[in-house]
Amino acid sequence: MPTIPPTNAEVNTEVPTTSSPLDQSPIPTKRPAIESLAPISEPATLTITGLLWLDENKNGLFDTVESPLPGIFVTLRQCEEDTYKGTVRSDSIGQYVFTNLTEGEYYVDFLKPNDSFFIYEFTIPKIGGSDEAAKDSDVTSQDSYKGQSECLAVKEGFMQLTNAGFIRNDRGSESSSKSPTKAPTIPLVPEYCAFVSGGQFDFAGCEFPCENQDDCQDDMVCAFTLNCPA
Repeated sequence: MPTIPPTNAEVNTEVPTTSSPLDQSPIPTKRPAIESLAPISEPATLTITGLLWLDENKNGLFDTVESPLPGIFVTLRQCEEDTYKGTVRSDSIGQYVFTNLTEGEYYVDFLKPNDSFFIYEFTIPKIGGSDEAAKDSDVTSQDSYKGQSECLAVKEGFMQLTNAGFIRNDRGSESSSKSPTKAPTIPLVPEYCAFVSGGQFDFAGCEFPCENQDDCQDDMVCAFTLNCPA
């Protein structure tokens, strides 16, 4: 007869396992990187523009009956370190424009026309005051071949207007009873081949001097510049 174990015997209910005890330490959670949705702030692009005209009555102001001066070379420089920024020519209505500028201080050079019959000077500057500032001339200094504005603060929110009024006199019109007046000699302004983009001239580092258009390749023009050696 089989032996029946006593009813009060202990029963081993532990289930054997080969796994190691669970690690109860908290699991670190890595948060995903969140990309910023804020727009990227880019520098504002600003403009300097103006009018070149012949001040026939020499009053320092542009009058509607006076003639614009097309084809005048205009050069822009940044005042800090006298950095060259570009050269353009005034258009058929005497206007010029420099665009895509950043905030800063700039000044403008205006090349006098080299004419066999006339001598060009600049008219009285800043005669209009605040009421007629858009009609007066901003050339405050000049030499024998160019005029120059003051340093102008260009800031976001407005367009900087810089005008130049020219006065034209006949060569030899002033004479004495003893001897004729000799026309002054205008220093030679050098010509270099330049690329043209958006109405602006890029003289390619003054590498290509020229005497006429035949000296330049097809995508360049032969133009005056004050930024290259004579």
